[in-house]
Amino acid sequence: MSTVHSGHLTKRAVRLLELCEAEGFDNIGDLLEASIYDSVCPAICMECGCTAEMEPDQRAGFCEQCGQNKVVSCLSAIHDRRSTTPLIFDWVYRVQRQSLETQMARGAEELVKSYLDRKNK
Repeated sequence: MSTVHSGHLTKRAVRLLELCEAEGFDNIGDLLEASIYDSVCPAICMECGCTAEMEPDQRAGFCEQCGQNKVVSCLSAIHDRRSTTPLIFDWVYRVQRQSLETQMARGAEELVKSYLDRKNK
């Protein structure tokens, strides 16, 4: 039984969190990091919640449990979630721009370092 609470989340967001839980990840960031290094990644059926392994760009994979073509890879789900999230007001962006860009640069450096460490092992 899922422990994901759907309060004010869309069905797609809830399914993404359910996929994190089913795959044993603490958060979406960990799921994303683990998925970008492989040719297949975790996926979830948007209809029934069944999980599978699919290609990273899959948006309409076949679900063996419910028979629908509604299996979405985690990378596609994360991209779709990000691309449909409302933008912030310009003044909020201007106020927080410097700190957010610094945070983004640090995060990018950590991802590159993590990738190089894995590659060199």
